[in-house]
Amino acid sequence: MKLPLTLEEQLARLVIIDHNGWDCWIPPTATVEHGYKQIVTTIDGKRKTWKAHRYFYTMIIGDPGLLEVTHGCDNPPCCNVNHLRPLDHRENMLDRPTYNSTHYQCGHPRKATHR
Repeated sequence: MKLPLTLEEQLARLVIIDHNGWDCWIPPTATVEHGYKQIVTTIDGKRKTWKAHRYFYTMIIGDPGLLEVTHGCDNPPCCNVNHLRPLDHRENMLDRPTYNSTHYQCGHPRKATHR
């Protein structure tokens, strides 16, 4: 059985794409619910399945604890930690995009609009 990849190996495999002006990092891994990517790792000898954006945020920035890791780029498979930020559930729901608008519901400006 092949062991899961290390953080460095995972970073080397990321594909960088332009998503409405955002440089998104997309891992070539399984896509799960709502378009998120999934990563399997081994930490302290135990296998763990992660949503990929949460894995990269935790490993590079730090553990967000009970907060949700959200996407400023509004691209669920993206793992670019510069696009991610921890919010509580209420803030995350308020930060969801309002379609055909230039701002999120919370008032933060969007880089691109949905059509």
